[in-house]
Amino acid sequence: AGVVVTDQRAGEAGQDGEPVQGGVPGMEQQFERAWLEADADLADEPASLNRSLLRSATEDGVYFIVSDWVNEAGFRAFEGSPTHLVHRAKLHPFRSSGSFTAMHLVHNVAGAAGDGPR
Repeated sequence: AGVVVTDQRAGEAGQDGEPVQGGVPGMEQQFERAWLEADADLADEPASLNRSLLRSATEDGVYFIVSDWVNEAGFRAFEGSPTHLVHRAKLHPFRSSGSFTAMHLVHNVAGAAGDGPR
């Protein structure tokens, strides 16, 4: 059974690391680039299935990070690793607030345009 981790409101972009509620216009591209660069740290994590960066359709400068892991034990091992600390430090300057949720995928049903269950 896999685990899905959501880091909500992960990227409200701030000027010089200062949190700014609602984001700062123009910092979105910097955050997106920083996320991609930092994500390279996770390429060899054995329990990581995939990671996604989503941008809010209703709030400027707000992002959500969703990651899928083989199991919760694998995620927790990563969470306590030096790799995670380095990864988190790269994104911290862009963070102003957030919440964290771990969930277990129960069902995933593809629609007509989908490519099957994941």
